[in-house]
Amino acid sequence: MTKKSEIESFWDFVGRFEDYIGSGIAKEHEPFVFAKVDNDQRRTPVSGAASDDFLEYKELSDREKNLEWQRCCENMKGCCLCRLSSIRHSVVPGTAAQKFDLLVIGDYPSTQEDSSGRNSGAAFEYLGKWLNSIEAAVGENAAYASVLKCCPGSLAEIDSFTVGACRPYLERQMAIASPKVILATGSLFLRWFLNSKEPLPAARGRLFEYRSIPVIVTYDPQTVLNESGLRRPVWEDLKTVRRLLNNRLIND
Repeated sequence: MTKKSEIESFWDFVGRFEDYIGSGIAKEHEPFVFAKVDNDQRRTPVSGAASDDFLEYKELSDREKNLEWQRCCENMKGCCLCRLSSIRHSVVPGTAAQKFDLLVIGDYPSTQEDSSGRNSGAAFEYLGKWLNSIEAAVGENAAYASVLKCCPGSLAEIDSFTVGACRPYLERQMAIASPKVILATGSLFLRWFLNSKEPLPAARGRLFEYRSIPVIVTYDPQTVLNESGLRRPVWEDLKTVRRLLNNRLIND
């Protein structure tokens, strides 16, 4: 049984790789990387959500996905699984979409978002401009979530325990959204979900995959606001996201 499973997995891999080669995307953005996610199948998301949810939720309508997303967000509000619960003002669960084509994943809420309990502020508005440039918008055809749902007091607060406490929430949001593409802004998703030890500048410009979903990693909006020289590489990443979306929307 083990050998058969390995063979089937190999041919699934080959089939997906050929699809991307055929689209021309992999050729333009080599090397193509299938991220190895250790122990991912053994993790159990909150509220009984299992790994098969990535297939189950995919069959839901966008309206049903939106309702499931809201239920997931409600489950987060009283979370006290890690020490961030003692220093936060609010849990910031994320923003749903009318149509879940794209899922943007940030690192953690800002202090302003911590105060308001919702996605807001200069960096989030700047992200909106990025998405508008590729005909996307949070709340419309794009959803937004973050790896951490609470604002850390400092970067020292971010470790395997805090990320592990929040991970089931994001896992379920990804399952519910079942997006065509994931855009990860910042380094937390790269490190803790794609299991990459590379610094973000070395990883961006490449194509990753998480549970059969293409992933593009890029700089977070706040960093780009502070360093205008990063605008050009972000624009290249956004164009790749647009091409991926177009390709997958055509093929679906």
